Amino acid sequence: MSEWHKNWQNQFPEDWREVVLERNNEKHFADIFTPQGLVIEFQHSSISPEKIIERELFYTNMVWVVDATSFKKNLVISDLLENSVERLKKKYSKTILSREISKRIEEEVNMLRTAILNLKNKLFRNPRILERRKDILKIYERTLKDLDGYLSDEAFKTWQKKGRIHFSLGECLDLDEVEIRTQLIDLYQKINSNSKLIEQINIELEGNGYSIKGNNSKEKLEIEKDKILGKNRHLKNSLQKIRNEVKLIFLKGLPNLIEKEKLEIQKIEMDLPKINKEIISKNLDVEQIKKTKEKRISEFLAKKNLEFKQEMRVIKKENYDIFSYEWKHERRSWRSASKPMFLDLGNEYLFKIKSNSLLERISKTRFIKHYSYK
Repeated sequence: MSEWHKNWQNQFPEDWREVVLERNNEKHFADIFTPQGLVIEFQHSSISPEKIIERELFYTNMVWVVDATSFKKNLVISDLLENSVERLKKKYSKTILSREISKRIEEEVNMLRTAILNLKNKLFRNPRILERRKDILKIYERTLKDLDGYLSDEAFKTWQKKGRIHFSLGECLDLDEVEIRTQLIDLYQKINSNSKLIEQINIELEGNGYSIKGNNSKEKLEIEKDKILGKNRHLKNSLQKIRNEVKLIFLKGLPNLIEKEKLEIQKIEMDLPKINKEIISKNLDVEQIKKTKEKRISEFLAKKNLEFKQEMRVIKKENYDIFSYEWKHERRSWRSASKPMFLDLGNEYLFKIKSNSLLERISKTRFIKHYSYK
């Protein structure tokens, strides 16, 4: 029996030491057997997994105290409380927090400045937009006032020449410009072609040649001329029909466009003083943020200090005497143990193995007092 073993046994009453326990023709000497029926086994030397299992099965209610001085260099133990406190101090570093709140305040100022710049751009653009909209409104009103002139034969010819409806009103009024343009071009081409034929017939009639298209009589030329004139009347009726259809669309849509444009103009005119007022307000906000910056930083740090203290209390409560550990070279035989195990590293503390990564530190005095209680 080692001195370490004897020293531990001497911490408990003599009649608790080396107590013989016998069960089912099997006998063991318990290092310590308390009146509560708990066995404390002090293990100085190495032990096989089979022996560990055998003793645990026999004693049932027991704990291990293992002399770990010989292999403590194989253990890397870290104080969770110390590590957690260091992380917490870093998290609540005054320098970091001051930088954080200063950055946040600067972002607020920059957002306001960006908003002010956008408002100033809007203030600069709006008068020009307003003038353009007023010009558009004049065009709409003028068009509605002189709609017949706008939709006259000459206007239709202008549309045809320019390739789209004048002033792009077709797009505004949801007109199919391409279809209308196609119909107009086709009708005007046919009318022009027929007009040329009539001119030729008139020339033949005046010269008494009667040779156009093989006709050799005045009567036939007159009939042909009447026929072509009839076609032209029909084509012109078609032109008038298109004009009437477009006119109906204009009569229905233009008043709505005019009303819409007036509302837009009114909105822009009302927005101008609002924008000026908003610019003044946001400039005041910027100045206010600058004035209160130091106060805000101070209040923020005070708030974070309270949070730090609260978190510190929780950390101390959760991690007091709790350590993490890793094996460099694990004593694998102790994997077989299922009962509570305390490691003695040769100082005033024991380390209870809580899991594969956590230890709980307990003073030897507390351990002895706890298990000596009768």
